[in-house]
Amino acid sequence: MRFNGTTDSLLPRAEDLDIHREREIVDLLIRYEQQLETPKQVADHTLLEYAQHLLEDRLAIQKVDEELAHLTVAIYYPLHQWRQVRQVLSQYRKQPLSLYEEGWARWCEIDCLAMERQYGTVVKLQQDLLQWAMQLLPADQCLFAMNDSSQALCWLMTGQQKEWLTIFENLMCHVTPAAANREDRFVYLRTAVYLLVRGGQSQEASPLLERLYQLVQEEPHGNEDMCIETYALHIKVASSLGETEQLRQVATKAWQQIQEWITTSKQPTLHHKRQLRRLCHNMAASLYQAHQYDLAIPLFEQAIDYGFLPPHAYMWLAASLWITTRDKRRVLTLIEQAGEHDASGELPQKIVELPELHDLLEDTQFQDTLHVLSKTCRGLPLTHRTGKRE
Repeated sequence: MRFNGTTDSLLPRAEDLDIHREREIVDLLIRYEQQLETPKQVADHTLLEYAQHLLEDRLAIQKVDEELAHLTVAIYYPLHQWRQVRQVLSQYRKQPLSLYEEGWARWCEIDCLAMERQYGTVVKLQQDLLQWAMQLLPADQCLFAMNDSSQALCWLMTGQQKEWLTIFENLMCHVTPAAANREDRFVYLRTAVYLLVRGGQSQEASPLLERLYQLVQEEPHGNEDMCIETYALHIKVASSLGETEQLRQVATKAWQQIQEWITTSKQPTLHHKRQLRRLCHNMAASLYQAHQYDLAIPLFEQAIDYGFLPPHAYMWLAASLWITTRDKRRVLTLIEQAGEHDASGELPQKIVELPELHDLLEDTQFQDTLHVLSKTCRGLPLTHRTGKRE
């Protein structure tokens, strides 16, 4: 897979990368990703380490080409080594690149800067990228330049939320709605709602939430994915407005729809499992953040049953279970599993910052589990989001 102007093609899985020469490296990544999403299997982090070692050997002796650039992103993103990605892509961009390769490389550099919380730089470079894209690409292939939520947050942090929203409305007006751009329009609308909620303007988010529901109805059948994602966002809006009863009604409706979907798919494909686990996790994450732990728990559990990748599902499920059941044995097991799904080395600090687990911090067994986790986590230089995307 190569970037083709759509958000979905920006960060493909290792198995979808267009790699021919560096098969040894990409095969290591594929094996690692397969282990990560296999339930009850501990991923061998040395596969990722060896892939990193081979990549760095190649980079030391040859010019950065397309394969090495894309492998750099695939390897360093789960390690959260954002600076290294930027350094390699900066070298890559010194050579003539195709239109879409140039757009992809520029977007990844901006994305890494957003992870490093270099807010002002992100805003400037995003403006440059959008201007570049508007001159060279169709309008509906320019949405990728602005529709990422982490990058949008940089505008909020620099006091330029209003400017971001103005660009959003202007750019969306230039896009003719079509099936081919529906997902990118959806992501852009979703980010706009997220930005308003984060900026304390949840009342203003309600009309955009309605636009999301209208977008879902463009294809009322076979569009369960966007429908569930909209429910998850609705929960965030309702939570910020203190509308707990409505929040729980939306969550119950979404969970029933997911269960019906699972029931009708007796032998789900791997693609279907990935889709379902992402939807379950995103719903659960919204409920966890809204402190609706009883509703979040079964959704986290369902996501994990389908082989969920990043450690957040295990970590947040552990927090939800501790606050509701005090089942310490299961909580500690989940924390161990979170460590097995983490390659960044950041997990122990994130766990101790969870407010639901604060009364466990002095517990000896909890401390021992964290100590083991700290020793087994990769001690690599680190600096938002998730493995960024699931």
